[in-house]
Amino acid sequence: MRIALENAELSYMRWNALYSPRHKLLYVPTPKVACTSLKWWFATLLDIPRDRFDGMESAESDPELVIHDVLYRFAPEATCVDPDVLARCIGDDEVFRFAMVRNPYQRIFSAWQSKLLVHEPQQSKQYRDCAFFGMPMETPGDIALGFEGFLEHLASSSPPVFGDPHWTPQADLLRPDLVPYTCVAQIECKEPLLAGLQAHLRSDATNPFGGSRANESLLHYSPQFFTKRAEALTRQLYAADFDHFGYSTALPDARGSMTDAELDIALRAVKLIRGRHERIAQMMASRAADNDATVEQQLREQVASLEGQVRELKAAYAQLEEGNRWQETQCAAWEKRCGILGAEFADLRGFAAEQAKAIEWHETQSAAWEKHAGILEAEIADLRGFAAEQAKAVEWHATERARLESKVGDSDTKLRGDNE
Repeated sequence: MRIALENAELSYMRWNALYSPRHKLLYVPTPKVACTSLKWWFATLLDIPRDRFDGMESAESDPELVIHDVLYRFAPEATCVDPDVLARCIGDDEVFRFAMVRNPYQRIFSAWQSKLLVHEPQQSKQYRDCAFFGMPMETPGDIALGFEGFLEHLASSSPPVFGDPHWTPQADLLRPDLVPYTCVAQIECKEPLLAGLQAHLRSDATNPFGGSRANESLLHYSPQFFTKRAEALTRQLYAADFDHFGYSTALPDARGSMTDAELDIALRAVKLIRGRHERIAQMMASRAADNDATVEQQLREQVASLEGQVRELKAAYAQLEEGNRWQETQCAAWEKRCGILGAEFADLRGFAAEQAKAIEWHETQSAAWEKHAGILEAEIADLRGFAAEQAKAVEWHATERARLESKVGDSDTKLRGDNE
């Protein structure tokens, strides 16, 4: 259901449904089916007093219709319902979901006469170039032919492109095949809806249709305004409405007949209202043109200002680019220098490793030399001892020799004395 609300299937409900969390009430308006009265009633239910709408800016030409443009400003949470909330409402049995429908013949005639017959400024914009739009409306026959021309226009494409919810089939707007409504009431038989609202709202329940009728039609529906072709086109265009909502395809009778005098007054009123609406449309177009000129001038000034800002930004960008190029050059030089230093560092590491090995070798040699020196010192000490002993021996031999020589001398002297 959440996906359907985002897609075309339920897009109308997504943007037009009214929801009151406090009352657990969901209403899907159907254009030209008492939706103006029901929206005023819903605003009252939301505790929004009617006088708050006075003086509010709106594109509508009738004060009664201001509710359509303005309600969202006072109750955004009720008129712009979050898709997730709306999806839960559709599946929640505690929420009272309702809509109203109308006989397709009466609804489409009411929509045409209230929007296009009287050249309503807002709704008629896209139809001003259509042949039926400018047809004179002096007699009931003119009304019938103009209405037929409008239906021909709707049926001229296959499938029909309605382009406006006021004449879009009710089944396409409400999608009763997807949405489990608590009540879809025919406006011709309101009692089931009133009973359902009374049971659901209890003390908050009031009659939505108790006051004067809002958005009253100038020309009421009458079979005399339907040519045979218009009747066939209505059955063709709104076949789903006849089928879904149980309406007979036969033309319904009028609720009351208009006298020739009343009809003549209504036709004169149509002419007057057409003129007034044309003037309003001209004023709106003129105002729009003035607004366009003002907006164009403002846009020109904004463009000039933006162009100046763009020039400044381009100059700043050029400086940044120059700075970036300098930085890139420096980075390249630094990278090259880093490469050189890296190579030198690698050489130093190799040299340090060699020096470490040399130091280790020298330490080993030093230990060996120290050991050898110890040995030599011991040998020297031994030699010194031996030398001392030899010196003593030499001294003894010298003494002995001297003694012996003395003794020999004495002996020689004695021998010589004896020989003499």
